[in-house]
Amino acid sequence: PWIANLLSFMKMAWEATELPIVGVCFGHQIMAKALGGEVTLNPQGLEDGITAIRLTDEGRRMLGTSKSSFAINAAHQDAVITMPVTPGIVNMGTTSLCAFQGMHLPGRLLTVQNHPELTVPATIDVVSTHGMDQAAFEAWRERQVELEQKGLDDVWVGGKLLGFILRGGKSIPSDVELETGKV
Repeated sequence: PWIANLLSFMKMAWEATELPIVGVCFGHQIMAKALGGEVTLNPQGLEDGITAIRLTDEGRRMLGTSKSSFAINAAHQDAVITMPVTPGIVNMGTTSLCAFQGMHLPGRLLTVQNHPELTVPATIDVVSTHGMDQAAFEAWRERQVELEQKGLDDVWVGGKLLGFILRGGKSIPSDVELETGKV
């Protein structure tokens, strides 16, 4: 029942105020549902660990970046499978397991399906509870450590979210603005 209550609250908050909203993982999913999208157990399966998110053209433009993708931790079994019908909302990125990795509506909404707040050790702890057999888990864990050494974009994503909040939702800082501290 708490999810239904949260869904009602988010719908009410969206309609009653113009305040910008940021959502991470479940926050991304609940906002998609509140705005008319569909969220369900991901038919493609669990998406966990370091994941390469491919940015859409619209995502690159709105994020003010030339990046075509970024690497970040993911840990979710549910996914947005139909985007909200709210005019102006765009999909920011995609993966092979989850077509809608983030949403943006200028001035109002910025969400991500991934976890910029999770470290690799924290993600490994979360995944260790998913029931993977020991050999598969160890292979997956070793792969995460290898990928981590190539670098994560968690601080970059966090900077985009924080900039959106600090700017009252008016804009997302460009890469140049993040690099020069003009969040």
